[in-house]
Amino acid sequence: MIAYLLASILCQLPTLFVTRTTANPITALLASQSGSWLIISINIIMAFIAFIFLGAQYHLCAVYTVTTERVPVRAMWDTFSQSADQLIRLGAALALRFMINALPLFLCYSGYRTGYYQKIFLYMGIAAALQCLYCFAMIYLDNFLAIFLLLDNPSLTCKHAMAASRFMMRGHRLELLYLQLSFIGLYLTVFFSFGITILWVHPYVLMTNTKFYYFRKKSLILEAAEVLNIKDLK
Repeated sequence: MIAYLLASILCQLPTLFVTRTTANPITALLASQSGSWLIISINIIMAFIAFIFLGAQYHLCAVYTVTTERVPVRAMWDTFSQSADQLIRLGAALALRFMINALPLFLCYSGYRTGYYQKIFLYMGIAAALQCLYCFAMIYLDNFLAIFLLLDNPSLTCKHAMAASRFMMRGHRLELLYLQLSFIGLYLTVFFSFGITILWVHPYVLMTNTKFYYFRKKSLILEAAEVLNIKDLK
C-alpha cells in the first residue's frame, strides 16, 4: 500500500518540475493567466491518472487486507483489469459533476476579474462558493462507496455502483462526515512532520474507510440489490 502511495506522489513530479524550475523555457507562459490554467490542467490530468490507476490499486490493497489478510498482487491486477473501464467512467462522471457545480464560481471569478461591478460579483462569488462547497460535499458523500463497490463487484457497472452508493449512504452522510473530520488531527501531523507521517496516516485512513464500507455493506447490500434491482450487487 505504501508503494502505491509513493507512486501517486510521484505523479505530481511533472507539475513540480513545471512550476519550480526557473530556467524552464515556459516560465514566462506560466506567469501569465493562461499559464495558471495550464498548471490547473496538468494537476487535473495527473490527479485523474492517480485516481484511476493508483487510487484503485491501494483501495484494492485495503479490500484484500480486510477480507483475506493478504495482498495477492496477481489477483489484484486481474480485478483491476476487469473494472478498469468502469473506474474510468466513475472518475469521469465525478469529475464532470464537480466541474458543473464549480461553473457558477468560475463565472463569478471571471466577472470579478473584468473590473466591472466587482462588489456584485464578489457577493455572488461568496454565495457560489458556499453552494459549491455544499454540492462538492454531497457528491463526495453520496458516491463515497462507489469505488469500493466496483472493486468488490467487478461485473458491476459504474451507473449501478453510484446508485447503490447513494442508496447505502442515505441517512448515514453525517456519520461519514464526522468520520472524515476525525482525521484532521492526523493530517496536521503530516503537515508538521513535512509529509513524513503520510506513510502511516494514509494507510490508516484508507483501512478505516474500508471498514466503514464493509459495515455499510453488511447491513444494506442485500436491500440495495433488491430495491435497485441490481443482480450483480452482492
